[in-house]
Amino acid sequence: MRLLKFTSSWTPREWAELILTVFVGLFTLMNAVVGLFYYLTYKESIVESGRQTNRLICAANIQADAAKKMVDAASTQAEKMTQLSVQAIAQAKAASALANEAKRAADISRQALDAERARFVEDQRPYIWVKKTENPQLQAGRKATWSFEYTNYGRSPAIGVRLRAQTIFGTNSRFKIRNDLYDGLHDGPNDRGGSVMPPQDPAYSTGFSVEILSEEDVKQIPQHDDGIALLAYFEYFDVRGNLYHTRFCTFRFKSGAFGECPGVDRNRVDEVGR
Repeated sequence: MRLLKFTSSWTPREWAELILTVFVGLFTLMNAVVGLFYYLTYKESIVESGRQTNRLICAANIQADAAKKMVDAASTQAEKMTQLSVQAIAQAKAASALANEAKRAADISRQALDAERARFVEDQRPYIWVKKTENPQLQAGRKATWSFEYTNYGRSPAIGVRLRAQTIFGTNSRFKIRNDLYDGLHDGPNDRGGSVMPPQDPAYSTGFSVEILSEEDVKQIPQHDDGIALLAYFEYFDVRGNLYHTRFCTFRFKSGAFGECPGVDRNRVDEVGR
């Protein structure tokens, strides 16, 4: 574009070119001003955004540091808890071992105590047995009788002593035993009724026959071995409440001597229990 000279003799075209040039210059200047404004505004926005970003980064760093401290503290706490757990487990195992050892010692003590108690009971228990027998009394028309003495050979009193005795005679005398001869004499463990027999204290009783003697019985009995026999059954307690019973049986030979009845069930002493 050629430069215009200010002259009063400009043609319309020259005036148009002048006006266009001025307009273009103004427009360019305006664009420059607007661009400068946008630049300054954008720059300030960028700076402020940078500041906010920096503040956010700082806050994030602070939070990250705080989180790291919390993680470190949690890790330390977890380590302490692990150590405490290990210690607790070790203590529990030690306590369990002590408990097992204490139980084993208690079991041993209890077994020893039970054994000692059993030995004491066995050693101190009452023991009733027939000490001696008189000659059987035979009289026709009456029941046969056989008196005897019994005593407590044990070391402690026999409590609630009760007995049942029978005299039997004849060649088949074993079939004449009372059905209830060996039935219990106490009505359960709480029934302690009966006499109290201290050790070595004698007592006496008599066994009667069920049948009445005839003249022939009185004649034949002395001529046979085992022609007459005495059976007795005792039931009694010790001081601890243990129940015992004694079975006794003796017979007379034709010689006049006495013998023990055959059979393990005729002569024995048993502990029945409580």
